[in-house]
Amino acid sequence: MMLTLFTDASLCGQTCAAGYGAWAKRDDMKAGETFGGEIIERVTSSSEAELYAVAHALDLLHKKGLLHLPTKTVMVQSDSVRALQAILQCVPGASETRHRQSRLQGPLLPHRLKLNPIERGAIFIIQDALRHVRPLVRHVKGHQQGDGRNWVNRECDRIARQHMGNARAKRAAADEVRQ
Repeated sequence: MMLTLFTDASLCGQTCAAGYGAWAKRDDMKAGETFGGEIIERVTSSSEAELYAVAHALDLLHKKGLLHLPTKTVMVQSDSVRALQAILQCVPGASETRHRQSRLQGPLLPHRLKLNPIERGAIFIIQDALRHVRPLVRHVKGHQQGDGRNWVNRECDRIARQHMGNARAKRAAADEVRQ
């Protein structure tokens, strides 16, 4: 049985507030579920935020038991090439699978990425969540019109922006209290 996961992240470059959105559907589910949250780690780049979007979504699915048997394969889909390359490099058994409409030129090769400590923290969570399943990664082009996977990616983006806005508002309120 396969579980498909789409994730996206949103980062405010001024405050480093970040949020994520996700959509997950396992073969035995009638419909996919959307969810998201704030990224509590202090991320400073969109690449770090994208990795934590995958990490937090997988961690939540793992805690809900959706990454346990009968799930045997998890397909992680993201518009972040770097996040997918990091998963390919660091998660044992991970491989790429292309969508027939993919516009990527060439395979997602990890090219021996140098991950910073923040990215390594996200990878540790991802490795733990995926330890009993076969991980696949697939790039999805972000911000495209259409239905199906394009709608899912836009919905994850909307949820991520909403949670980033919430995180930014909380940080602004905390800054006012400190002053």
